[in-house]
Amino acid sequence: MKFQLAPGITLRVQSLFNSSERKSYVHAYKYNPDGTYNYFTTSTNSSLQLTHTLNNSTFYDLKLALNTRNYDQYVHKNLEDYEPTNLIQGDPGGATFNFGEEQMGQVFEDSKTFLGKFDLTSQVNKRNLVKAGLEARLHVLERENFTVGYDRNVFRTPTKVYGGKYIRYPRQLSAYLQDKLEYDDMIINLGLRYDYFNSDAPYAIDELQPDGERKLADAKHMVAPRLGISFPITSQGIIHLSYGHFFQMPSLRNLYLNPNFLLPASGTPLFGNANLNPEKTISYEIGLQQQFTSSIAIDITGFYKDIRDLLAWQTVTFDRLDGDRQNYRVRRNQDYGNVKGVTITLEKRAMAGEPVAAKIDYTFQVAEGNDNDPSAFFYNSLSKQENIKEIIPLDWDQTHNLSVSVTWFPVDMLTVSMIGKISAGYPYTPQLFGSNYDTRPNSDRKPTQKGIDLRASYNFNLVGYSYQAFVKVYNLFDNLNERFVFNDTGRASYTYANRSVDEPESFVKHYGEEGVHTYDEYNVRPQYYRAPREIRFGVSVDF
Repeated sequence: MKFQLAPGITLRVQSLFNSSERKSYVHAYKYNPDGTYNYFTTSTNSSLQLTHTLNNSTFYDLKLALNTRNYDQYVHKNLEDYEPTNLIQGDPGGATFNFGEEQMGQVFEDSKTFLGKFDLTSQVNKRNLVKAGLEARLHVLERENFTVGYDRNVFRTPTKVYGGKYIRYPRQLSAYLQDKLEYDDMIINLGLRYDYFNSDAPYAIDELQPDGERKLADAKHMVAPRLGISFPITSQGIIHLSYGHFFQMPSLRNLYLNPNFLLPASGTPLFGNANLNPEKTISYEIGLQQQFTSSIAIDITGFYKDIRDLLAWQTVTFDRLDGDRQNYRVRRNQDYGNVKGVTITLEKRAMAGEPVAAKIDYTFQVAEGNDNDPSAFFYNSLSKQENIKEIIPLDWDQTHNLSVSVTWFPVDMLTVSMIGKISAGYPYTPQLFGSNYDTRPNSDRKPTQKGIDLRASYNFNLVGYSYQAFVKVYNLFDNLNERFVFNDTGRASYTYANRSVDEPESFVKHYGEEGVHTYDEYNVRPQYYRAPREIRFGVSVDF
């Protein structure tokens, strides 16, 4: 809602509410979906924004907001509703589905974020457009997670075991100053940003002794300069350059996971790390924009990104204080990466008498980084030597990306768009089972990804309100895109890796019996593929 409080003073009030309930596909529970987790999420976003125009060249925005999120994950909320885990006795062996078990974990999360933000914009003079701002965020994070033990032997009734509970108050503060300088033959954007983050949580001083001494994490201070320059080289051609530092703090889940450093009797627990550094990217760009006609233009941009302190999981083996030896996994800042490439965009805008707009966008890039050996930290600490770094393609490297969009405006109120994409597959590490050959990490590619989306909308007015009726069709032709693959075949549809183990004779002799699946059926993995065709209809109303 918008209120005009006085000439030059506008107040905007916004409140959003969202609630969802869902399940995820778990392959082992294909024939027992009631045994998998239910996920419940409720979130709100409430804000007040005041815009005050001081004069013809200066205004400021003041925003106050409160965001809340509640997340629950469980099969049964009441512990008494769980069935004993030893009810299902015996199986034919091999790779089998779970027919009677339940996932036994529970997670309850509540978070609140209080936000205050101030932005000032002023056209100081003909050449200088100055922007400055401050933003503060205070988070209140509460989380409890545990496993329900109930086997009628050790745990005779449903019992909370191996869990954790915490409340944390991480704080963030940022400030920026930017100046846009406009000259007759050049535009320069200068900026400087400062970020502060305090996780307000302890971390293990010695990663080889995670159940030992802990201390409060250090506050993180980040200073990021940025520069952009553009200047004409012809009457319709522009060169643009940019340089900037960018920081991204890890997700709070990576900071606070298992905050009490609980060590189960078996298994490999995951630990967060409250002292993680932000991932730092230094970005360089140079490009050319050239207009051929009043509606057709091309943009060619080359880029390079230097990325430091990428997150990685490390597996650590340590001697517990009680004398036993155990493994655990922890997040660490240890990876390095770089991305280099070029993007070419050819665009035709819609014009009067030309109701068609089109855009072709192609990107070639190479994303490389150091090979993350999950055990490197532990063995390096023992040998007092760093392992040899090997540069490999990063998990998210896509060498080729091509997208084409066509938008048609047959009448003023109707818009129809088609967007097609084709991309090279992501890298994966092939494995030759039964061979002594050690393959290079991420040395092969998953199959190519492709698909076309369709979007159409019609705008109309009714009873004093503006409406938009729309339809969105994702993956219009229902392409089967392989998201994950088996490492021995490079395909999602079949594998030979462990057939001799997962299809023993004790399993095969039960084929044909009611409720017994085959090994080939077990290896049909729906979650290995991207979403099939999806059609959405809707109407939006503008008050």
